[in-house]
Amino acid sequence: MDNMENIEIKKYNSKTIKRLLEYAKPYIGWFLMAIVFIFLIVGLELYQPIILGNATDIIVENISNPNPNSANEMIVLGMKFLGVIVCSLVLSYAQAMVLAYVGQKIIYNIRLDVFKHLHKLSINFFNNNPIGRLVTRATNDIETLNEMYTSVIVNILKSVCLLIGIIVTMLMYNVKLSLLTFTVIPFIIIFTAIFSKVSKKTYREIRGKISSLNAFVSEHVSGMKIVQIFAV
Repeated sequence: MDNMENIEIKKYNSKTIKRLLEYAKPYIGWFLMAIVFIFLIVGLELYQPIILGNATDIIVENISNPNPNSANEMIVLGMKFLGVIVCSLVLSYAQAMVLAYVGQKIIYNIRLDVFKHLHKLSINFFNNNPIGRLVTRATNDIETLNEMYTSVIVNILKSVCLLIGIIVTMLMYNVKLSLLTFTVIPFIIIFTAIFSKVSKKTYREIRGKISSLNAFVSEHVSGMKIVQIFAV
């Protein structure tokens, strides 16, 4: 079973991703809407520290040079900050609803195709493959695809946009301090690569154990009635 899993993983890396994207084509408009929401959310998130920075500057300047208008300025900044947070939450909710709708539609189509495909397979296929493993494919693995459509791809895009925005903003304010901060990026990349390798291996092991567990439960439960029939 491990060899078969490895073969299937290689197929996934080369071909399957294209087939999965085919399911998303009918909903490209919804994905574009989610991408627009992402850009707006990233812009609002980048604006929040700018507001906090302006508030900090007002407080520091007010200590050395008291300004009677500083209280009003802080109130305005506070209202701006609150408005930015509210708008960000509303957009995040709208994005989540759009992706949930699209994800469920896509997963429904995938489940339907998998169900139709299973009905076309021969009896020998079911004799050579444990039922629990097939159940895992039709349930757990498809649910994992749902996460890919609704969160993984979108979060990657959001993280990339946010990272680029942070880098640009930092360079605009202070180039030297920004370059000093960027020195930790190589270490982050190294740790991320190590974690990715370890987590991928662990995920394969968990996936194999879930398949074995489903096969064990399915075979024992399905054979229970036969045992009860012949029991004395």
